[in-house]
Amino acid sequence: METQQILSLIVFIINTVIITELVIVTQYSMYQIKKLNKKIKELENTNKPTTNE
Repeated sequence: METQQILSLIVFIINTVIITELVIVTQYSMYQIKKLNKKIKELENTNKPTTNE
């Protein structure tokens, strides 16, 4: 029974690490997307004609 509990604990720790890494990767991806969107808006504003036609 003790071996089973140790294995369960190891699996739990591994799952926790995987979930934490997924959350970090997701947050970083969202940050990169926001940066890209900001850059796109800057470029769109740069390419806009100055007069309304």
